[in-house]
Amino acid sequence: MAKKDEKYQNKVAELLSNFMSNQDDVKRMSGKAEDDPLGDINFEAPKKKLPLSKLAQVLDDELLDKEWFVTGRVNPIYFSKDFQFKDPDVSIDGIEGT
Repeated sequence: MAKKDEKYQNKVAELLSNFMSNQDDVKRMSGKAEDDPLGDINFEAPKKKLPLSKLAQVLDDELLDKEWFVTGRVNPIYFSKDFQFKDPDVSIDGIEGT
């Protein structure tokens, strides 16, 4: 079942998302909140405003370096509270993991 802030167009992507752990899964499996792999990310950090060309370069560098799509370890300073992502397979509201 899709997470509450994710909407899938592609049923295969939705099915595969069930095999990915989220924060609640980690807590449930370990019994400890401190095992949360994203627990040290400050989603309330002040936002950083950059010119678009600089922002594009910073995001490109961080995506490659930190593998956000794999690890979920995003840097929230570059994303507004009303951030939305949409591609042909999934749409997500907000940057904070669920």
